[in-house]
Amino acid sequence: MKIRSWLALGGFAAISMAACSSAPDAVKYPSVDSFCSEKANQECQVAAKCAATMDSCLSARKAQCASDATSISSSTRQYRAANAQACIDKAHDTYSKDGTITPGDLKALRDTCGRVFQGSQKALQACVSNYDCDGAMICDKMLCAMPSSKSKSAGCASAGDQCEAGSYCNEAGAASVCLAKKASGEQCNATAPCLEDLRCNNTCLPRFTTGVPCATDDDCASTAPYCDPALNKCDAGLIFAPGAAACKASTLSGDRGYGG
Repeated sequence: MKIRSWLALGGFAAISMAACSSAPDAVKYPSVDSFCSEKANQECQVAAKCAATMDSCLSARKAQCASDATSISSSTRQYRAANAQACIDKAHDTYSKDGTITPGDLKALRDTCGRVFQGSQKALQACVSNYDCDGAMICDKMLCAMPSSKSKSAGCASAGDQCEAGSYCNEAGAASVCLAKKASGEQCNATAPCLEDLRCNNTCLPRFTTGVPCATDDDCASTAPYCDPALNKCDAGLIFAPGAAACKASTLSGDRGYGG
């Protein structure tokens, strides 16, 4: 009986050890604090380029991350530790990049990090932001849904229907349809936008080039796609160097990164 008991105990221990070894790895960033520490570490890869000390950068960026986390957390959006690594990886790729960080880079960072503080609304449940929705769903027509591409002239009445490039959804209830975006010289507004390479000022006009005053990235041409908030002028994107506008404390990270 003793031998049997010992074998049984040994067998149980072996099973227990096997179960432990096959268990999923612990979440790497279990808390907002641990996430913000590492996000700050990735952002502060640019500290030397800005002639800033690493300690001052880390302190500033972690504090900003914590403030953003507090402001974005709500009854519909909570910290998702499982989504943190993707944001950390994207921040690493963005801030280790040689040369200019473009609006496209910042958008990708914002979209990825927005999912760190994500809601759990299911399909066809109410939302005000993509980040209210669970998984890869988007918020369209104030409802969560998976995106579905629609060609020009196709209907776009259902939540998730996204008109192809060069067109927009002319929303009219069940009669909604994808129409061609407005061309140069045509009248435009928030619900009737211009083609992607134009800007709207009641009329569709050419976008601004480098050094021209702007209000948003949408004012700027593809050759200078970033409306620098420190200069209010179109330029290529964020450039980190001593004295550069992007190195000022208020814009050091380039983007808050949690979506809206």
